[in-house]
Amino acid sequence: MRIPVSKAGWPYIVLAVVAAFAVACLSVLLSIPLWLLALIIMNFFRDPERESLEPGTVLLSPADGKIIQVETSDTPDRYADHIKISVFMTIFDVHVNRSPVAGKITSIDHFPGSFLNASHAASSLQNERVEIAMETAIGPVMVRLVAGLIARRIVPMIYPDSRVKRGERIGLIKFGSRVDTYVPKNLSIDVSPGTRVRAGVTRIASTRPVQVDIHD
Repeated sequence: MRIPVSKAGWPYIVLAVVAAFAVACLSVLLSIPLWLLALIIMNFFRDPERESLEPGTVLLSPADGKIIQVETSDTPDRYADHIKISVFMTIFDVHVNRSPVAGKITSIDHFPGSFLNASHAASSLQNERVEIAMETAIGPVMVRLVAGLIARRIVPMIYPDSRVKRGERIGLIKFGSRVDTYVPKNLSIDVSPGTRVRAGVTRIASTRPVQVDIHD
């Protein structure tokens, strides 16, 4: 049976448990904060199975959290005509990120940077980040994993030229904090700032219905 914790979190969990056990040998009372820390770390790295009931034409949220921005693209490259949808994750959210759509991974680029509060708009382009570019049936899509104040490491779970299914795990931001998704502007955006979303479950965008003119 699969334990619903990301394998990336086990070194931290084991370290916290060993520390708590060692202190407990001296004083059970003093070890309580360390046992609580171990539980918090385990909760942070939880990785539940997810299944969406949304139809295949729908793009799903890549992250758990709250939508903080829906705006025109801030990049001058091939995503200049896209819409950026940003999700902010607190330490209480699941931090395993998932692909919003099925497609082929064309590139994975790491950019060193600052560690600003990830809820600030500037963090999207100034913070440490990993950009995952995809070719999909609806055109190019990009998912940007952004570190924050606490986050210090982003762990991609896929590779260039690999193919991913919608909702498949693609990465994890250790102790952080923001995911931007760039989608073609001809899609219907189904979320707005303040919307709570779940990775691999919640609809964030969908193809617009085809308009048919009926003439007598």
